[in-house]
Amino acid sequence: MNRALRESVLIAVIGAAAGLGGNLLRSEPLPLTGSLGPPSVPEAGAGLVASDASEALDRWDAGALFLDVRSAVHFAAGHAVDARSLPAADAQDAYFSVLMDAGLDLPLFVYGAGPDSHAVRSVAAMLGELGHQDVSIWTRGLGALEDAGVPVDDAP
Repeated sequence: MNRALRESVLIAVIGAAAGLGGNLLRSEPLPLTGSLGPPSVPEAGAGLVASDASEALDRWDAGALFLDVRSAVHFAAGHAVDARSLPAADAQDAYFSVLMDAGLDLPLFVYGAGPDSHAVRSVAAMLGELGHQDVSIWTRGLGALEDAGVPVDDAP
């Protein structure tokens, strides 16, 4: 065996020993057999807690800005009174025109189609990343929002 090959093998053995030793020193060592599985990516807005019916009505009464993340067609068919349309599909592009005059401290209430709408959580997470401090979500849809007592504008 030539010298370069021996040195390469020695470096590999030392590296493996250092890696195993470091793993043993961890408070939660990684398993040495089996699969670690695919990395889990948290869903956008997964940490947001959905509002209940009384909170939704309280937010309405307190003057929160309601944001409807459904499509413009669905928004036109009916929405919470004075809500603004911020369709999830265009949220990043529409953000500045929809919320240009809204301060970062203005309470926002995001709702969509429900049930447990991914679009609601995604838009709410985006708003949080943009610096909005007070964002609530409703994941049960417009009908349930109306049932909670929030006034709804129906289609003409």
